[in-house]
Amino acid sequence: MARIEWAQVCERAFLDDCDRLWLIGVTTRLPVPSLPITVRHLMLAARVVELRAREVIDVGVSITTPSGCCPSPASCGRTADLDR
Repeated sequence: MARIEWAQVCERAFLDDCDRLWLIGVTTRLPVPSLPITVRHLMLAARVVELRAREVIDVGVSITTPSGCCPSPASCGRTADLDR
């Protein structure tokens, strides 16, 4: 069964012509002056291991505030479009 070995938030992630992963603007913490805040662009790079041919996996990502609140696009009248 496939699993995520690690994940890292960054500003940009890509593979170069030698298939090396490059992470630019690695995010180690996300301080915000107040909530709600709009994050316009972050990337999540993850290493998926033990993935078999033709195996389909579902992946979900969320952000939880220090108070335990989990804001989502649906809660503010928008829907997430992950097919872009």
